[in-house]
Amino acid sequence: MSCTRHCAPPSRRLARTALLVLTSSTVACASAHAPSLGSDAAYAVSKPSRRSAFEAYPWAQPTTGVVTLWVDSVPGLAGWSPELVGMAYDAARAWSGGGVPLRFERALGAEAADVRLHWRRSATWQGRGATQRTLNEGRETIAAECWVLLEVGGVVQTLAELRATVLHELGHALGLPHEGTAWAIMFDGARLGGSPEAPTANDRAALVALYTRASTSTRRGTSTMVGFGTP
Repeated sequence: MSCTRHCAPPSRRLARTALLVLTSSTVACASAHAPSLGSDAAYAVSKPSRRSAFEAYPWAQPTTGVVTLWVDSVPGLAGWSPELVGMAYDAARAWSGGGVPLRFERALGAEAADVRLHWRRSATWQGRGATQRTLNEGRETIAAECWVLLEVGGVVQTLAELRATVLHELGHALGLPHEGTAWAIMFDGARLGGSPEAPTANDRAALVALYTRASTSTRRGTSTMVGFGTP
């Protein structure tokens, strides 16, 4: 199967075939099964393995340091409001600075975006969201799609919870795996003390380390279409 324009913008279409990585986690996106993404899905995803949340995939040749982002507006979706778009872009900006070598910038349109964030009222998988990363043959990220659920288990997420979910999914979009520190944005587990409003020092250090490794090594992989999940 080849990568389509729906999942990989022209600026990132670096390989004829791509490796699809689907991450989901207990708090921010949990499932041991691939989410039923419906018409949003660019690929048919196989049943995920349990390892993807522990694997990191940096962006391919991030020479400009810019990853473009588009946040969907869905006025017809119950529970959605225009303020969520502004909140999501603000959350994206929170990943900048602190030595992080990448930054999100707002794309001119959905088709031109490297990363696209979608809202869903609910889904068939457990958790708060999911991220689908497309990799090139060197196992580097070339595109990502994120989904954030407005309602989890019949309960509407608060704005703070939605922000934490957006931050978490965008962390996956930047290439990060899950983090074992309980207060980190990338933590996968029950969280005490409320939702973080920004990436922690642990999250930033992990991102800096990821791109430090990426800049000093050559990454090789396969071009097989696979789905990955989490515990």
